[in-house]
Amino acid sequence: MLAASRAGLAIVPVTGRGRVQVRELCRLLGLSRGIAELGCIHLEGNEVRYCLGDFPFVGETPVEAIVGRGPLDLVRAIAELESHDPWNEGREATFILRGHAD
Repeated sequence: MLAASRAGLAIVPVTGRGRVQVRELCRLLGLSRGIAELGCIHLEGNEVRYCLGDFPFVGETPVEAIVGRGPLDLVRAIAELESHDPWNEGREATFILRGHAD
């Protein structure tokens, strides 16, 4: 990281972790940018930008829509999947499941 920084390269952590965790990682490492939830949430300084494609539900996060509109119940009914809690806490764009699906 030090060599990359000295060479003028931007260091941007990209992870599946949530926005709050990535913000803290960036703070600890002195980085100004980070990408959370597999590219869905981009952080730069104090700004947050959501990259959700054509997500149609205004006023809801994707996780709120998944939980509140029923697709999660459908997936659980047809596959042996369950919420990967407590790691879903605070997630906004992606929902983590664990189990077995064909």
